[in-house]
Amino acid sequence: MIRSVLVAGLALALICLSHPAALAQGGGIGIIPKQPEDGEARSWFIYTLNAGESVSDTVTINNHSDQKKFIQIEALDGLTTLSGNYSLVENADANQDLGTWVKLDASRIYVAPHSSQEVDFIVTVPEHASVGEHAGGVVIYEINPLTSGVNIKARVGARMYVMVPGKVARNITFEDVSYSIKDNKLIFYIKAKNDSNVKLEPALDIILSGLFGRITQTEQDAGTYLAGRSIELTREWDRGAPHFGYYRVQFVFNTLSVEQVLADGTKTTLPSETFTHTISIWVGTVYLWWMLGILVLAWLIYRMSTYINDLRKYRTRIEVYTVGAHENLNKISEKTGIMVSVIIKFNHLKWPHRTKKGEQLLIPRGRLASHEVREKQLVERLPDFTKYLLSFRHTHYHPRFLNLTKPKTTPKHK
Repeated sequence: MIRSVLVAGLALALICLSHPAALAQGGGIGIIPKQPEDGEARSWFIYTLNAGESVSDTVTINNHSDQKKFIQIEALDGLTTLSGNYSLVENADANQDLGTWVKLDASRIYVAPHSSQEVDFIVTVPEHASVGEHAGGVVIYEINPLTSGVNIKARVGARMYVMVPGKVARNITFEDVSYSIKDNKLIFYIKAKNDSNVKLEPALDIILSGLFGRITQTEQDAGTYLAGRSIELTREWDRGAPHFGYYRVQFVFNTLSVEQVLADGTKTTLPSETFTHTISIWVGTVYLWWMLGILVLAWLIYRMSTYINDLRKYRTRIEVYTVGAHENLNKISEKTGIMVSVIIKFNHLKWPHRTKKGEQLLIPRGRLASHEVREKQLVERLPDFTKYLLSFRHTHYHPRFLNLTKPKTTPKHK
């Protein structure tokens, strides 16, 4: 028995051919639909058949080589690869749809050098066939009946589409969407399924929205997907990965317009439909941690400076001055002998530095000696540094925060 290994992807005229009657060929052999005597040339077999109907047609097989060729002919189901390329199942045993509807007059033929042969076939749509488009193809490949073992199989063929009239239903289901960032590249991984009853050749829009607006990246050709087939796409964001921020990304499949043919022959052009999936992404976690670390460090430095300033006040001999009626900072400065700027800074006074009757101000009178500091600690303790970390106050050492005894008389400058 001959074991066949498929090493050449189907060059099935399965790509969009530039010439309307382009010939699919490889290895010196080629295949093409028999051209009508009248009408437009064709390179694919395209039919519209109701359930139970049949059509007869002919395929032309050419041998361009100088040797006689022994050729295998098969009708196979169509499929699309995960990346959206059209292909066929590996062999007739894998057929479940259109490939089983085609009956060839011959499965193997000899073709003389530089000659052609025609093979007739009939396509019969089963009564239970589902509405919509069914895809497949007629393929040929050379075999050597005298050789046993591995036979390298290079297949060529022509596509076949059969539209069973009825209502067209289009739907794309997103199964999973993810992303990765590597080498400053933002890459999206899209897994979806064509749950329609027709093939789709959708356009894909990727819309990235952030704080400063939105950007759209469009692909007019995202591949061809037969009904019921899965879609797997890997797409790179062509503007490079954003460095920091929160973004919403929309993936929009646009099915474009589709012609619907009903059983009574009525034709309708259906407008485009869109199917959308949205994900949220956070970019720049490393930057966020750096920023958070810098903010924490800045906060520690700020609170430490506040604590040190209060510690200096604590170690300073102070008097509590109670503001009298109609007294401003200039008058207080004259009475205490302390500069206005020192009073303002020592008491953290805010602009416009107004004072009111009964307000208490701290007046510095020089540094305390070591034994005075120790004595002061017995009756008045400075707040713990933890309290500074958890507070937004500019100072914790101020008359309104402390139980300081008011002097009986207002100190006067001598």
